[in-house]
Amino acid sequence: MRINKISLILLFIVSFLLMGCPYATELELSGATKVEDKYIGTYEKQSSSYYYLKVSKSNETMYKLEKYRTKTDEVSQTGLGYIIDIGGTHFLIAKAAGSSYSYSKNKSYIYKITSKADGLAVKIQGITDYLDEEFETEAELKAYISKYKNLSFFYQKKAEKYFKTDGDW
Repeated sequence: MRINKISLILLFIVSFLLMGCPYATELELSGATKVEDKYIGTYEKQSSSYYYLKVSKSNETMYKLEKYRTKTDEVSQTGLGYIIDIGGTHFLIAKAAGSSYSYSKNKSYIYKITSKADGLAVKIQGITDYLDEEFETEAELKAYISKYKNLSFFYQKKAEKYFKTDGDW
């Protein structure tokens, strides 16, 4: 259970920084799990030596995400994220911070997060942005996600995979 929560966070971070925009909401989703230290570190996108993601602890339930184009680059995007559980499925909730340019700072982006048992490989897949529904409350949104979370069309077509590196540049 702990590994899945951490994996969600890592996947969220990577997905948030490197993928297209998934479904976004201005609603705050409660139920964040505690940050787990073993997911703190540096990640590399599958099949790419150009995208790196540093994950650190922001507070007890929030991760700080920093995206780099290469190991020698300045931070190109930053974000904050946390993981929640909806009906046994973990979701990364991410928000842009700092100089991030492709995401709205007023909205949270939602990603499904899964991981290998050891937590060193994570997969994130955004909820599709083609949803027409509008939600007035957190409970309505969570109920909708719970109802459709097992259907493939509920997510973006492409999932992103990330692998933890040693983190020492």
